[in-house]
Amino acid sequence: MKQTTLIFIVTLFSCSFLTLATEEKGTNKKNVITQENLSQQQLLKNKQSFVLLDVRTAEEYSEGHIKDAINISHEKILESPEILSNYKDETLVIYCRSGRRANLVMNALKNSGYKNLFHLEGDMNQWKENNLPLVINNKNE
Repeated sequence: MKQTTLIFIVTLFSCSFLTLATEEKGTNKKNVITQENLSQQQLLKNKQSFVLLDVRTAEEYSEGHIKDAINISHEKILESPEILSNYKDETLVIYCRSGRRANLVMNALKNSGYKNLFHLEGDMNQWKENNLPLVINNKNE
């Protein structure tokens, strides 16, 4: 488990160096992976090495979520970041529908001292677009 986590972190740092190099060349930043982003492919390959946090509403979560994701709404986290204190030493991958709420949560958690935070690229919108597996009403779809 520790070896998988180490490989995962080394891969992410490598991506951050690639990002710096491509940004200097003036490429489109929208398509660049940064150290704080995690691609959907990386998530599918390394699911066991982190906690997946869905910050949408309970209603949105019940309509379809990524397998093994825990659901705590962004509002609850913004009101009380310590609600995630059990996960402070874990690697958290955060997503919502489009990215706005996930970014708010990431900023709040960074300000509260969390260090191992990643944003799932494309969030739920892209996950659905890519027809990746969802859990709906506790059934895999």
